Amino acid sequence: MSPFDVRVRNEMERAARLHPPIASHDEAFSVLAEEIDEIMREVYKNARHRDLANLRTELVQSAAMCGRWIENMKIVYETAGDEAEFLSELANECTVIEPRSEPRSDHAHLTVIRRQFRKIERRMLDGDGWLTLPDHLFELRSDLTLLALLLAEWDSQRQPRDADERPASIPMKAA
Repeated sequence: MSPFDVRVRNEMERAARLHPPIASHDEAFSVLAEEIDEIMREVYKNARHRDLANLRTELVQSAAMCGRWIENMKIVYETAGDEAEFLSELANECTVIEPRSEPRSDHAHLTVIRRQFRKIERRMLDGDGWLTLPDHLFELRSDLTLLALLLAEWDSQRQPRDADERPASIPMKAA
């Protein structure tokens, strides 16, 4: 199990102690939207003021919310789904993500995350009663799992780099 998986599991357990189970897909969507918004606020800061530790915390909280949504709303494939199954799925899929030769910037990662989140949002807004159909629940679970994987990928590329974290200043031309 990767360090990200461990942090996600710990966050899911912490959230379960602090908050009641999620009561509806709408509630789950709203909480996930808030978590994604917190990531956006951190990324939109000037790079010199961006807090890497806070960004990584928000990535973990967002992935944990994906897991809580799946767990609390009993979104299953064919058997009962639970937190262990989600984390196992996440761990297995993370090993499949191929390392990039060039890491994405935070803004590029955010764009990918927002696209995946918008896909989930479209599912939430797509017609009445779609969540009662097993195929749609399978698609929602897949979308949530992919979002968690994308968050894990971003986190793996944002390991602390100490002094290398800040970009070098650009020399000004003499007038």
